[in-house]
Amino acid sequence: MLDAIRFIFDWGELSAVGFDCVIYSAMAIVGTVLFLIRLAMMTFLDFDTDVETDGVDGLGILSFLSVTAFMTATGWVGLGLRLDLGWGVLPSAAVSLGSGTGVMVATGMAMLWLKRLAHEKHYDMQTAVGRTGQVYMTIPADGSGQVRVEISGRSMIVPARGTGEALEAFTDVKVTEVRDDGVVIVERLA
Repeated sequence: MLDAIRFIFDWGELSAVGFDCVIYSAMAIVGTVLFLIRLAMMTFLDFDTDVETDGVDGLGILSFLSVTAFMTATGWVGLGLRLDLGWGVLPSAAVSLGSGTGVMVATGMAMLWLKRLAHEKHYDMQTAVGRTGQVYMTIPADGSGQVRVEISGRSMIVPARGTGEALEAFTDVKVTEVRDDGVVIVERLA
């Protein structure tokens, strides 16, 4: 193991195999070191990870994390193909660049997915007025329950009150009003 590590840092022996091995080694070392620094910053310094989700055009494809992943994957795969498997310059370059690109795109897409997951959605409760829904949890005559109704294009279960009569679960209702506290007022469909 130590011999392999020494060999990776021995630019003279690497260049004897091929100059591309020197490039792969530099990419692997730089990418790995940058990843470890970022990991340490996240772990010990509470580094703001939101920076990583803002790549070019908001996709995260060219974020710091995805470029680091590209360098790391391309470097290690290239070294492995050239030194361990004895592949030629062009096949190892094609496979290592392809794997690095694949890892970069996968990392960028993961950042996009995380950004969408963390994005808070705001709904306009007023869009429920006039819509039909269904009682989800029975609404007593003088009490509250829940209804399933479409709000801003999404089916949601929200707190509800009736207009005086008890409404059993699965009763079809119409939203007549939305109070300031987010409770919808419903009445039985005729």
